[in-house]
Amino acid sequence: MNNNREITISGRVYRKNTEVDRYQIHLDDLGDFQMSDIPPHSHVEILGIPKPRDACELEVYGLNAGDEGDHEFLQVYGGVSFKVDADQRSRIVSRLRRAFPNMDEHGYFPNPHISTHLVIGGILANVHLNLKFKDKPDTRLRDAVVPLLVLSCIIRRNIF
Repeated sequence: MNNNREITISGRVYRKNTEVDRYQIHLDDLGDFQMSDIPPHSHVEILGIPKPRDACELEVYGLNAGDEGDHEFLQVYGGVSFKVDADQRSRIVSRLRRAFPNMDEHGYFPNPHISTHLVIGGILANVHLNLKFKDKPDTRLRDAVVPLLVLSCIIRRNIF
């Protein structure tokens, strides 16, 4: 495995940020970069995604956890977190579970994974989604992340 591999998109070269151990590429710069272009055993953090109003965190990644030429472990994952009042926890979790039923009954975590945890001044509600691209390695990464962008918008408009 070559940890110093470069990614070239439209003539621009990207190197892995060693401080966070992943490539960091702006959404607008992804061009025709495909899921199968993610180097083996690497993450690509997608930067520049507009964070929904009132979201605390929004993170989206492309992942190739396989070996060279192996498409088995091509994934896009990420999620969004919102801070809510502690007295709203049950209502929010219930609404999230109704809005986003489990798409993967065989995985370790439900997909999307809905969780909450206590933070100063309230509760942080999290919704994370994991999409697999083993059968669609030629999907453009910028297209692959669209469901995560839609997820965050739906949550903000319809849940909170």
